[in-house]
Amino acid sequence: MTNYLEFKFTGCHVHRDILIAFLQQVNFEGFNESVDGELTAYIAEDEFNKPALTDSLTRVPESIQYTFDTLPDKNWNEVWESNFEPIIVDDFCLIRADFHKTTVNVEHTITINPKQSFGTGHHETTFMMIQQMRQLDLKDKSVYDIGTGTGILAILAEKLGAKDILATENDSKAIINAHENIGVNDCHRVQIEDHNYPLDTNQADIVLANINMNVLFEYAPIIKLVTAAGGTVILSGILESQLASVLKQYTFDDILVKKNVRQKGEWCLVQLEKK
Repeated sequence: MTNYLEFKFTGCHVHRDILIAFLQQVNFEGFNESVDGELTAYIAEDEFNKPALTDSLTRVPESIQYTFDTLPDKNWNEVWESNFEPIIVDDFCLIRADFHKTTVNVEHTITINPKQSFGTGHHETTFMMIQQMRQLDLKDKSVYDIGTGTGILAILAEKLGAKDILATENDSKAIINAHENIGVNDCHRVQIEDHNYPLDTNQADIVLANINMNVLFEYAPIIKLVTAAGGTVILSGILESQLASVLKQYTFDDILVKKNVRQKGEWCLVQLEKK
């Protein structure tokens, strides 16, 4: 049985989003924020690397302290159920778990049982992706969702009329969870694959990538290659301080051009178009 470590970080009143970004890069998987400034985060015990955590904390401009306890794997879903609240994105989309009874008047309802995956709509990056997808015409379009996490964006793409959606992920647990969420939402045009799955050149009308900056840099050549001419690329997971670097990486060769930037808190989203 895999045990998880539950970390409680204090002192991160101003830069919690930056801390979360760095923790994601060292394999922390789930986050809960309290109103008093405490951040709770989870990581598999066998993936915890203390030097990597220490390095991450030195990169956040606050004096952060932490404590941790061992959380048995069997309690993980209980933790999510006690902390995961429904999210409403404008009047457009409700994200709920199957144990929520919430009903509101929105265009789309998505059921997400997150478990150990990232992407419930709580975080600014996913919230903005959903907002931006509302602005697109996905009817009969081909979509690649790179770093799908829970599968939430792939599910929304099908609800918005995409003809086929290929969603890739590098975390085996997230792939299992994404398959479950695809089934719960009765989706039939979403294909979930490991991140090594070959992507077709010039195939995707729309590419979605809600991932951290390091992976965005790694995938820049691939994203440019697989996007069809006239296609749209939406990137998120970008801190405001990283925006200029990401734009330079994606637009320096004029294959992609910037169309729009959206910001929520310290996080940014970029929409680009392939010539």
